Amino acid sequence: MIHNLKQRYPRSIEWNDYVSNHEEYFWIEVSADSTLGIPFEDLTKQEIDLLSVLFKQQKFTDTQPYTSTLKKEWMDFLHGHKMNPPITNSKQIRLIQCFIHSPSFDKNQLEEAISSFLDVEHWILWESYQKVCIVLFQEEDTIHTLLQDMISTIEADFYIKIQLYVGKVHPIDHNTPTIYKYEQTCFDIGRTFLNKSFLSLVDVFPYLALKGIKADMIDFFIQELLYDTTFDQELIKTIKTYIESNSNASMAAKKLFIHRNSLQYRIEKFIEKTDLDIKSFQDAMVAYLAIILFEKFN
Repeated sequence: MIHNLKQRYPRSIEWNDYVSNHEEYFWIEVSADSTLGIPFEDLTKQEIDLLSVLFKQQKFTDTQPYTSTLKKEWMDFLHGHKMNPPITNSKQIRLIQCFIHSPSFDKNQLEEAISSFLDVEHWILWESYQKVCIVLFQEEDTIHTLLQDMISTIEADFYIKIQLYVGKVHPIDHNTPTIYKYEQTCFDIGRTFLNKSFLSLVDVFPYLALKGIKADMIDFFIQELLYDTTFDQELIKTIKTYIESNSNASMAAKKLFIHRNSLQYRIEKFIEKTDLDIKSFQDAMVAYLAIILFEKFN
């Protein structure tokens, strides 16, 4: 639909094109995550009336996101339109994708509510009317608890439903835009299959595997899930054998011809390095799929 509208109105733009003159466009919600702006001068009154019937009109104020130069620079960088990151004192970044399951809410009030929970340096960048990226520049040990509290409070206060995808901490460098794109893919697939408010790669990875992981994303997921355990072939073999033995330590130790204590040491080492608790079913499944992917392509 949005493609057809763009063909009909070549000068139309999507809301995340960072325009400052919102008042010169007629804005319509084409889908849950796409808002299109058509120049008023390209429309007749009859066309405006028809579009108002077919689509929900969105009205913007002068206090929209992207009025800040730094916000625009960060969004340009994340989208790969800018080679170097904007100036910041931080060396690391964590990206949190957010989707608001509601067509009507006050963006300014929602931004204030989100910011009230975050004591660290951050930016709130709107991808579309309902999709937002929260950029954190410092690590918080309690980030997951904090975000869960944030979701509960905001949903209760605003009467909306929110889903989050929490990315991992990464250095700010030339790989950041690619990581951002991959994490967006993870979130889109997670929202398709899961109704959970709080999503991570561990939740989404099995569904990524079902849909088929693109070749250019394989190394990213292996690194995200297995870290440097991939350099330890003995450890990888041990973990795979343990999971294939139905997480039975005695059986796995017997297959590997090692003492049970040695097996337990390797399991704890893997858990510590990857943060995947393979003693639980979900994490064991994700670890096993990641190991299979690693063995197939390396």
